[in-house]
Amino acid sequence: MKPSLLFSVAANVVMGVIAVAQTTPTTGQPAPPAKTSTGAAKPPVRQPSEVDQVIQLTKAGMSESLIIKFLQKDGKTLTLTAADLLKLKQGGVSEKVMAVMIDPTSNPAAAVPPAAEAIAPPPVPPPVAEPVSPPPASAPVAAPATVGSRSGPSTGNWRSDIQRRIESDYPITQATGDKSDIVSAGAVIILKKNSLVLHSGGILSNANTYKNGRLSAGFLGGLCKNSSEAGCRTFVKGEKFWLTDVEVREDSLTLQFLSDPLPDSRYSGTLKFPFPKGTQPTVEQMAALVAEVIQVDTSTPPPAAASASAPIPAPQQTLAPIAPPPPPDQAPPQTSISVGQTKDQVIAALGQPLRVATVGTKQILYFSGLKVTLVNNKVTAVQ
Repeated sequence: MKPSLLFSVAANVVMGVIAVAQTTPTTGQPAPPAKTSTGAAKPPVRQPSEVDQVIQLTKAGMSESLIIKFLQKDGKTLTLTAADLLKLKQGGVSEKVMAVMIDPTSNPAAAVPPAAEAIAPPPVPPPVAEPVSPPPASAPVAAPATVGSRSGPSTGNWRSDIQRRIESDYPITQATGDKSDIVSAGAVIILKKNSLVLHSGGILSNANTYKNGRLSAGFLGGLCKNSSEAGCRTFVKGEKFWLTDVEVREDSLTLQFLSDPLPDSRYSGTLKFPFPKGTQPTVEQMAALVAEVIQVDTSTPPPAAASASAPIPAPQQTLAPIAPPPPPDQAPPQTSISVGQTKDQVIAALGQPLRVATVGTKQILYFSGLKVTLVNNKVTAVQ
């Protein structure tokens, strides 16, 4: 064979190998994109993100519980950005589903559902009322002890509501300004605790306090216990008097009491029920607290209970009768009482006084049509 022919054959073999190498893909390299009929390469298919998948499931009408089960089964924890959360919210995805996307192990039932998604509890059937036999005609049925039935509807002011309730439970007695007489009688009050200290004379009034189930006397109450001439008297369980005033403040409820003459003077004083600091008690709480200390004497009906169409004889008076004032035309006795005389000299000239009142260092002797004031056992004024 000629050398030129051998060179031509070798060249053709090399060119063929090069052509085959160019048309055969190398192992491990991606295949070129397929061409369409027009010759253009197809773009790769983009898979939707987890956020988009959840939005698609929600918009497709899938239930919240089914989507949560799908996410929990996948068990994949997603890192959601603020933009993702906003996108999920705009796509109608609930916060329960978002919580499971962030942490598949979380308990979606612990999340507080929005007000719109809150499921109303099933209706409870009304209890079947047991038939109640009517009471006998001779036993009237008492009205229930509620604020509306005992003291009228609520005024919207808790202090006014408490005052109305107490005044309804214990009708007020109207006394004169100097507390020397009764203008109109209310309910007779019975004391249920010991050691209530009241002051005589009608000018000063001792302040008692009820706290933790016990009565404690104020400053004047201590003087009364330490001095026989302090003009005080300690009332005990079972004794009776009148309720003349009710006052409700921001921090306490105060009741004002007045007794009948025992034997020569009326005794008055207050009882304070302090409220726990920073609290606003209810009407029922205060009514129950007051009922621990006093009660109405039910042996006699209150004045308003009498019927005009069927008059009832007045029951026997349970308190000592009030002594009538002296006739206005009675002239004071002629005496020789003068300033500076002693108490014994006054009694020797006028006899025993009708009533004695002690106010601080003063002692006032009441005679028929005459009042003698002594200070340190010396007459300072004769009226």
